[in-house]
Amino acid sequence: MNLNCLNNIITENLSIYININDINSWNLNNDLTLNSTYKWNDAISDDLNLLDFGLTAFDNGRTDDMNNSLLLTQNDNKLALYRIGYNNESGNTYYTNYNITPMSGSTLGKYFSLNGGYLQGFFKLNEYNYEIFPPRYNNGITIETLIEILSGSSGIFYYMGTRSEDKYNPFFSGETEVLTSRTIYYGGEYTGNTYQFTGITTSEGHYLNSYIEESIKPNAFQRPELADTNILNNVEQVINIENNIIAFEITSSKKIKYLYINNNGVIIQNESPNEITRSGWTVIDIVFKPYDVIKDYDETYYLCYPRRKGDLIFYVNGRSFWKLKNFDEFYFKPINNDKEKQIGVPFNISWGGGSFGLKHSWHFSDFTESGITQDNSKKDLLIEKYFNSSFIGNIQKLRVYDNALSSTEVLHNAYIEATNNPNYNILFSKGGRIIIK
Repeated sequence: MNLNCLNNIITENLSIYININDINSWNLNNDLTLNSTYKWNDAISDDLNLLDFGLTAFDNGRTDDMNNSLLLTQNDNKLALYRIGYNNESGNTYYTNYNITPMSGSTLGKYFSLNGGYLQGFFKLNEYNYEIFPPRYNNGITIETLIEILSGSSGIFYYMGTRSEDKYNPFFSGETEVLTSRTIYYGGEYTGNTYQFTGITTSEGHYLNSYIEESIKPNAFQRPELADTNILNNVEQVINIENNIIAFEITSSKKIKYLYINNNGVIIQNESPNEITRSGWTVIDIVFKPYDVIKDYDETYYLCYPRRKGDLIFYVNGRSFWKLKNFDEFYFKPINNDKEKQIGVPFNISWGGGSFGLKHSWHFSDFTESGITQDNSKKDLLIEKYFNSSFIGNIQKLRVYDNALSSTEVLHNAYIEATNNPNYNILFSKGGRIIIK
């Protein structure tokens, strides 16, 4: 690529591009929905009628009825981000403490001012033919955003992964109930449990619970009905979020911070040694470049390849700001439940904030679909506790590439932003070092 001949941002491998100042990304609609103007090269969206969509979409204000469905078409192949909110039991949607104010200026155009609010959307549906951005990045990933850092700015400005723990783990007693259970022993050792359930079911005929089913065939058995037995093992909640979340934050001291949950369920976080010393519109790039490319990569089996190491590099206005070597590759996975009970939960992107987890989750009550109630036992879990944060400041552009941009390419994009609209007043120089403290 000859950057000397390119007078606009790089579009090769550009998979997501949201520009609030572009009417094709935001057309002044009241719900503040944002749409990407670019799509991933391998994006696919079948004609789908997701009958169980409301079961989880009610929890972040995406729909106002837990019985609502979602119709997707082949044209729904670009990322859409929706304003997060919450509902009461009547289905009234509120945005209290999740404030977003649309702004419009003659020099800067339209942008969003965030004060607790942010936007969220999913890019893949597990076991459905819908994937508009990959869950793993064989050639790396670049996340590039234009935000305005104010004197009081802080908070998560970008988040990827599952937006909450599994609301059906453990199951809620008003939706699902165990009729009978039996413990299976083989050779004197505990093998597992079989259950008979009752309660509300999904459109696929599954109860609103979370178990891993395993078929066992003992070599010897006392009764014929034990010759082929299905056992159900409860899923540990933390397994669904281990290595399945990553967030990037501006701290109150204007450092850049990352945080994720590792494979042991431990929160890993680290702050840059440097501070961003200048307020104003700023281009931030997050680039993960793996040390090796997986040969004969088959995305169908993306979870089967070993986790790689690579460089995680943060750039501020085109200049290298913080580099971490031997950083663990991040990619994302489904949660352990039936496909229709996790629609829109894993494979999420949040821009301008993190995720509030199960803080506002609802369940059917009294084994009917006419009444709902909250399960307070699932509040204040790890996602809500550590990732429930919003960027305080302004946002305008988000670009995500499914490859790692080089330092020269990052610098080029920052130069385009700085020169195409001098009113951003972006501190930019093609030579020298970035000003840090």
